[in-house]
Formats: sequence, C-alpha cells, structure tokens
Amino acid sequence: MSFGKVQQPSYKYLKVWGCLAKVQVPPPKKVSIGPKTVDCIFIGYAHNSSAYRFLVHKSDIPDIHANTIIESRNVSFFENIFPCKDRQKLKRTHDAIVPANETSTSGTSVNEAEENEVEPRRSKRVRKEKSFGDEYLVVFLCENEPRTYSEAMSTPEADLWKEAVNSEMDSILQNHTYIITDLPPGFKALGCRWIFKTKLKTDGAIDKYKARLVVQGFRQVEGLDFFDTYSPVTRITSIRILIAIASLRDLEIHQMDVKQLSLMVI
Repeated sequence: MSFGKVQQPSYKYLKVWGCLAKVQVPPPKKVSIGPKTVDCIFIGYAHNSSAYRFLVHKSDIPDIHANTIIESRNVSFFENIFPCKDRQKLKRTHDAIVPANETSTSGTSVNEAEENEVEPRRSKRVRKEKSFGDEYLVVFLCENEPRTYSEAMSTPEADLWKEAVNSEMDSILQNHTYIITDLPPGFKALGCRWIFKTKLKTDGAIDKYKARLVVQGFRQVEGLDFFDTYSPVTRITSIRILIAIASLRDLEIHQMDVKQLSLMVI
C-alpha cells in the first residue's frame, strides 16, 4: 500500500520572537542622505498579508516613530540579539538592593559576635513586579474582532454586534445606496461581507461597535463592469490652502462629521 509522498512543511519564515530586525525604510519615507533601515523588534506576522510584524525600537526617520507597529518583508533578522532583554538587565541592575556598609571592630571575639547577632526578620521592602519592558506589552493588544457574521453572532457581544448590523442596514436603506434590478444574462452578482470594528476612546475603553457591509469590488473588470473610479476624499493640499486663507483673513473654520457619508449617493 502506498500513501504517496508527503510534502515537508517549510520553516524558513519562522523567526525568533523578540529578536532584533533591521527593517528597510519604504521608498515614500526613505531619505537620500541618512539611515536606510530602522531598528525593530520582531513580534509576529501580519494578519492580511505575508509580511512580518515589528515594533519600532529605535528610529532616526522623521515619519517612523519609536514604539509604533509596522509591517514589512524587506528585513534582516539578528536572532541572537534581543534589545529588550538588554534593557531589562540594565533596569534590574538599577533596582538591585545595595547592602549596608559592614563595620568591624578589632578585638571582638567570636562569642560576642554570636551574642550580638540580630534575629533575622522578614523584609518589608515592597517587591517590584517583574517587567519585560514596554515593548512586550504590545503582545497583550490582541485583535479579537470577529471576521465573519456567524463568528460575531457567537461572541458574548452578539447583541451589540447585531445592533451595529441593524444600524448599517437602516442607513443603507435610508440613503438609497442601491436599487434592486435584474441580473443581466451571463453575469454573476458580486459577493459581499461584513467588516466588524471596535472603536476605542482615548483612554482605551470601548466607545462603540461598528459594522460595515462591503462588496467585493475587486471582482469587477475595468471596461466591462466600470469605466471610471472616484473617491470623495479631500486632498491635504486643499485643506492646507483653506486653513491658510482663513488665517490670513481672520476667519473661523467650522468642522463637522457626517455619519454614513460613504453610503450617500452624491
């Protein structure tokens, strides 16, 4: 009996967690004169791509800041160097207890020393909790948002996700985002899926649960399903010009937020 050849798994993408990684600066942020890499700490793998995930340890690039998370595949690993481990050793050295200076008196006998020996007592010093450094805290920021509708409905927050789904559907119907029509012969309808997102406040507490219904537009063929694309996003240059004009003429700028703007038919 033959079962065929079993393909061995590849381990070339497995790296030592927490090791030093030199990540190449992407072209939009690369400077002509200056460092070409950023010192990072390997913390895992990207969820939606085949890239690695890093925590920026030290950066001299203006647009890349320390203690931020980036993803890249253009990287060199140093699996024997652990930046946070060295920092932790330095911290433990500073937190070490320095023993009191011992004084000795000449001529004191051993018996007298034993009689004057103080009974040991339990230290009242408050022990500091062991810390692995601020860089490792990112591991606890787990992304536990559901990826499918069935997964959302099976979580303890199912009622909150269902309320967000109903709110999205109400907004779609109220804004007349789509119209019902017959499918042309030979065409297939585009699929859709739900995107669930938890909005957080500035202090890290949960603000609200949001759900978005998105269509798989990447299945469309240019020239057959569509001819032009448009995204109603203001350019940063236009915003800067507006602010400059308001500043020169001493005008006030009023800002507002339009709910469900992407669903409105303009």
